[in-house]
Amino acid sequence: MNQGRPDYFRPALLSLCCKAVGGTSRATASLGAFFILTARAIGIHDDIIDHSRDKEGRKTILGKYGQDSALILSDILLFKSFTMLQKTLQLGVSTEDLIGILSTIDNTWTSEQSSAEALDLEFRNRFDLSPQQCLTKITMVASEIEAIARAGGILGRGSPPALEVLGKYGRLLGTNAILTDEIVDMLQFPALKKRLKTETAPLPLFYALEVDRSPEIINLLDASKLNSRTLKTISRFATSGMKKVSKIIEANIETAHDLTSQLTNCNEELNLLIDSTSIDMSNCVM
Repeated sequence: MNQGRPDYFRPALLSLCCKAVGGTSRATASLGAFFILTARAIGIHDDIIDHSRDKEGRKTILGKYGQDSALILSDILLFKSFTMLQKTLQLGVSTEDLIGILSTIDNTWTSEQSSAEALDLEFRNRFDLSPQQCLTKITMVASEIEAIARAGGILGRGSPPALEVLGKYGRLLGTNAILTDEIVDMLQFPALKKRLKTETAPLPLFYALEVDRSPEIINLLDASKLNSRTLKTISRFATSGMKKVSKIIEANIETAHDLTSQLTNCNEELNLLIDSTSIDMSNCVM
């Protein structure tokens, strides 16, 4: 999931999912801090792998301080995150629940995130991928948000069926957040250029390439030929793909609403959260 999202996003989701199953745990603050710090550390690692020295007009930690300092800072954040995790015990979380949360992180987030990172390296500078391959990778990255939603449910002492509902909701929310970024990156030329040169290309492009893979289009994607004119052409070419991704987002929102209807509390808040991932394509297409 985009590391540039507000820091309050993760603890807010954690708290909502705890309340959704009737919980009131004070430990959501410490656990939320754990997820923030861990995500930040992973984000720094991602920037180093992707050579991302700036994002959205701002220098990254890598861009400001260089690779060595960035690695040291990411290590500090990881160590600090586990300190915050330990504090949940002091706030009344049982050892059993903490073990359940750690197991969820390991089984859901750690394994899939690692696999997704490996795929990201494999998919770089490739335009022969199917949209489904790219979408599968995206849903794997969304495992982080599923883990957070499940952790909130565990803190709230939710039933196994409720935890399954929260897990599925979290996966959809995380997927939609990334899909929104995929569309935005097709429209922001600096981001699009970087992704075409050093990362996996945005998903809408692969949907468009399913329809038209002519030599002229493939030639436009040559990293050495990317300029404002070609980037604008590529963005326009991917219009159909952006609309396709927008439809996937809307379908996921509908599925998420069906899931939240099965929860006791916070239905409206959780619906509003995933509704915020919707994109009005009439205002986006160039």
